[in-house]
Amino acid sequence: MAASERTDFLTHGCSWLLLMLENATGSDLIDSAIRTVEADSRSSTHQSNWSFSPLRLAEFKATGAPLAILELAILCSRRGRLTDSTDVELAQGSVCIPPANLNLHLLEVFRFIGIIHIVFFHEGLLRAWDSNFLGSGKYWVQFFFVLSGCVLYHSQARRGESKVADFGAFLGRRLKSTYPGYVLGTCMALAASSQPLLATRSYFGQGLLPGFFMVDTWFYPYGATMPNGPAWFACTLFSFWLCFPRWYSFIHTFSYPRCACVLAWLSSFGLPMVHVAFDVVPGFFSEFHPLANWPSFVFGLALGRLAGEIDFEWIPALLLKTLGSAAFAVLFAVFALLSPASIGAWVSFLDRGPVLLPVFATLILFVSAGQDVLLSPRLLSSAPARWLGQMSSQLFLLHWPTRLLLNKADSDLPLVITVGVQMVVASLFHTLLQFVLA
Repeated sequence: MAASERTDFLTHGCSWLLLMLENATGSDLIDSAIRTVEADSRSSTHQSNWSFSPLRLAEFKATGAPLAILELAILCSRRGRLTDSTDVELAQGSVCIPPANLNLHLLEVFRFIGIIHIVFFHEGLLRAWDSNFLGSGKYWVQFFFVLSGCVLYHSQARRGESKVADFGAFLGRRLKSTYPGYVLGTCMALAASSQPLLATRSYFGQGLLPGFFMVDTWFYPYGATMPNGPAWFACTLFSFWLCFPRWYSFIHTFSYPRCACVLAWLSSFGLPMVHVAFDVVPGFFSEFHPLANWPSFVFGLALGRLAGEIDFEWIPALLLKTLGSAAFAVLFAVFALLSPASIGAWVSFLDRGPVLLPVFATLILFVSAGQDVLLSPRLLSSAPARWLGQMSSQLFLLHWPTRLLLNKADSDLPLVITVGVQMVVASLFHTLLQFVLA
């Protein structure tokens, strides 16, 4: 890739970071967004991010059509069109519950590994480091969506329920662990501005709904002007929580979990194919909007259902002991060799799921089986590993606003101090939150 194309990719793909830095130095959030959108719409290499251009229409079709088919299938199943006796039996809730030897807690540390990679990815952008490995940190986001879907399915199915009986309790549990970090991170980022009151007013009035509702990515500008940029993940995940009862009930009663996994995986191909056809790198909509990310979450749900039907005793011992480590090695090879800046529009095939979803599935299934030689249960279930995984969600939500506050105090702090402070802030808030919720 030519140097000019590389610079153009980094400028476009990470423009939300630049918007946040402008906010920290006193620029109005709305004015920043307008300048960015106007510049983007004038670009000869990128389609408009905000208007219903041919690119945007193609993106909506590529992401919305498979989702519409899924919702139509759910509607048909609810209307009693399950005529096969097996389907009727499944609809009454007699499906396989994920086996006890699927130890998803062994994956906690991988959340921390992915999030610390993202922290260094953001630092590398700000410090102008040229590194393929750091630039690939964004690839972890789809792993988080897959893991979230799998864990939610697993936890619900172990209750023996074919549907979410108490949606209020389900949503309350999710919000209690996520919303405080979202609010604190947003407040910290707003406080980092040289004009906090002006920035707060702008944030409250910038979209169809005011700020602090965890819906920043649902509407234009799709989270691009959020004070705390990485919190876009929580906003998109919130939309999936709202859809979870419908999706879970359908996946739980679906007769062919392997087909569900394959169909969810195939649904992730649409957006990358559009980007390659238009020769553009992903914009704010295709990075952050729920429509662009739902296939990974539903893939995780289907994977959780499929895990309940896998008999690991029939899998050769050599594969059980090595496939988890092999998948982890493949991930790091991809991170080292295929950075977003090096492959242009093709980055969507890595960033949106088609290439990496099978690797993530292999990692989740075979590491959680608990027989891997290198990624041993003793190592992954140790107290430090589990604690790092548990606090990593707060690190994800708070590392960027902490960086903004540090940048306001001293823009030239060493990396060790910066990351150390981010870890301390996340750890303290995680400990406080656990104490309050106990």
